Amino acid sequence: MPKSMTAFSRTDISGEFGSLVVELKSVNHRFIEINFKIPDALKQLEVELRNFIKQELTRGKIECIITIHESENLPDIALNEAQIRKYLESIHHLKNEIKDSAPISITDFLKLPGVLIEKHPKLDNLKDLIIKVFRDAISKLIDYRDIEGKKLKKDMLIKISAIETQIASLEKKLPKLLDLNRIRLKKRADELAVQIDRDRLDQEMVILANRSDIDEEIVRMRSHTSEVKRLLGTDKSIGRKLDFLMQEMNREANTLGSKSLSDVTSGAAIELKVLIEQIREQVQNIE
Repeated sequence: MPKSMTAFSRTDISGEFGSLVVELKSVNHRFIEINFKIPDALKQLEVELRNFIKQELTRGKIECIITIHESENLPDIALNEAQIRKYLESIHHLKNEIKDSAPISITDFLKLPGVLIEKHPKLDNLKDLIIKVFRDAISKLIDYRDIEGKKLKKDMLIKISAIETQIASLEKKLPKLLDLNRIRLKKRADELAVQIDRDRLDQEMVILANRSDIDEEIVRMRSHTSEVKRLLGTDKSIGRKLDFLMQEMNREANTLGSKSLSDVTSGAAIELKVLIEQIREQVQNIE
């Protein structure tokens, strides 16, 4: 079953510490790219959380947002008394050397690095909870990817069926088209017979016949559609393989158009290219 790379999940939990919210957003990407927006107090968990994602996902650009809303009963900030003493000693020393220095205000003092400490719940107490909530968010993201993947699969199979219908219709009309082409080739041969010798005429006939033979392209197109359906029935990461198959199918459709026997084959080639491009756009969002 293909998995969509576009998904979103949100998991939250509340406790004495306040509330914890984990949001995961995923969009299509050629490889796996993970970005975190988390409080500084949780930075040491980032590597572990990143590995959890890599264990479950192979492609996609993932944005991870973790927010902690602390309980109002907890102090928001505190003064770092040890750091304050160091600053006071330095200020006292500088004032003895610089007689005309301007007095430092309380506002300026509070802006100095390390004076104010933001109070966060102890990481050790929240670590297991954060990991649990994060894993739940990943599970929800995967479920959402699966749901969207099913929708993509259904729509792609409809388009593959339309491609197979076009090929079957073209194959059915092929004998008549070949007869018409032979008539054109004979007419062309009669025109050439006046201008060139017999050996050259035979060469021209072979070239013209090869240029109008589309049986090989039809066989390859059928082979590609069968492989697409097989891949859509697996649980593996198939996005890159499907992208390659779309390129190959588009090449066959171009060749069909260049070997046009009539307006019928030209029209079929155009319809095939439209369907293939529609599938290719969907493939870009498959893991």
